[in-house]
Amino acid sequence: LSSMLLARGRTGGLSNLRARLPVASCLPRGLARALGSESATDRLSPREITSLLTSADSLPAILDVYKRHGSSFDLVNLSTTWHRAGKLSGDRERAFSVENERTLSQLQQETESALPRLEVRNIANTCHGIALLGYEPAHALVHQLGTAAIPRIDEFTPQGLATTACAFAMLGIREHQVLEAVARKSVQHIGEFNPQNLATTALAFATLGIPAPRLFQAIARKSQQRIGNFKPHHLADTALAFAKLGIDAPLLFQAIAHRSEQCIGGFKKREWFARASQAHKAELLADLLSDSDNIVKGVRGLVPFLPSASMTAREV
Repeated sequence: LSSMLLARGRTGGLSNLRARLPVASCLPRGLARALGSESATDRLSPREITSLLTSADSLPAILDVYKRHGSSFDLVNLSTTWHRAGKLSGDRERAFSVENERTLSQLQQETESALPRLEVRNIANTCHGIALLGYEPAHALVHQLGTAAIPRIDEFTPQGLATTACAFAMLGIREHQVLEAVARKSVQHIGEFNPQNLATTALAFATLGIPAPRLFQAIARKSQQRIGNFKPHHLADTALAFAKLGIDAPLLFQAIAHRSEQCIGGFKKREWFARASQAHKAELLADLLSDSDNIVKGVRGLVPFLPSASMTAREV
């Protein structure tokens, strides 16, 4: 093993090897025992565990994989567990049963212990999974993940930046240092943002009520350039973000209006309402309604560009 480590260290591969070592090897002995043990014949590789996690179809199934194979988890398995758990959380009352809470608490402790070794992709996915899951005790972990992200923000991809901002917005966490770092990095690399990254980032900052002028100027400029690739939900999220903050962007509104006419048939009824409902964020809806003046401003900005002659009353 020492020879292998030396060889890997000389070739610059030590960090990759460390990332694939079982996380339990770095845990306090008591916590490692709490995760359960596997016999040599039952022990799975991290790749096999990832396959089990991605094929699981419910939160109990995800947590069962963790309980059975947690001692063999690597860093990717940890973040995948949070991410998949968030997507499959379903009914909150069942999700947070006493048994599941105990398992989630162990998962949180393990993630905190592994925090210094997490890759930036793991940080973004874990934040997003916790936000989707709505597991309140783990909100403190999101703060820790955000703090860990700041000195490494230059390593984040556009998707990682958007995902992290989205997670903080869903949880209503206004960590200014984290969000300032995300905004700065996003402006620097706005040319690499796709429509989903642009719309998600804009809506995240708007939800938190953070105008970030340079960021929104960059988003407006790049969105206009790529408007032909925007899908209905990108258009809806972007228009909502600028309207919510009362940002005057007539050229962007014009581009959104023209693109909306081209794909009007693809719009789903109240897409962003449905998204808020699915995310169990009724308070977001209430906040949007209470800020209706800014929404009216945004709609008013679109009116001159709406081709009313070619749209039915229902479409309008």
